[in-house]
Amino acid sequence: MEDLKRDRDLLDTDINKAGSNNKHQEEALIQKKELMLEKTNEINAIKKEIDKKNKKINTLEKEKEKYGMTAAKANAKYFHSLEEIKLKDNLISEF
Repeated sequence: MEDLKRDRDLLDTDINKAGSNNKHQEEALIQKKELMLEKTNEINAIKKEIDKKNKKINTLEKEKEKYGMTAAKANAKYFHSLEEIKLKDNLISEF
């Protein structure tokens, strides 16, 4: 009879320890899920920021191309005008 009581007490102790361990594991699991959700939200925010920056980069590249073409046209016009001036100077100097 004493052995049965001792066995029952040991089993109760083991059950209490197991219940305590389960509780700690559940709390740890909840914390990890919350952390995972937080990190997922951070990742999504970073992805949105990356998309925004990529759109800005594309816009700036288009502007760069546009202004590059404008500058090239202005340079061509400048050198054409310079050639015209040289030709006119040569004509004037011939007379």
